Amino acid sequence: MNTVTGASFAFPLKDFERRAMEMAADVFAPGGCADRAARRFIEQLHEDAVAEDLEDLGVDDMVFLAADFWTWAQQRSSPARR
Repeated sequence: MNTVTGASFAFPLKDFERRAMEMAADVFAPGGCADRAARRFIEQLHEDAVAEDLEDLGVDDMVFLAADFWTWAQQRSSPARR
């Protein structure tokens, strides 16, 4: 596995977590609290969000994309779809 060194994150983790809960609580925390899988998903996206790769995207853009992907993944893994 390759490790990126010297790269900066596109935005602070706390900002991303806060905006995810403000903008997409119904997606990431439908019961009022994000479960462990949702929190880990948000953390992983942050770790992968390198500033030089996302210079035109802001925190809100990433939250929108993350919520859309999370929703798609939840629907895809739904027993009704099998």
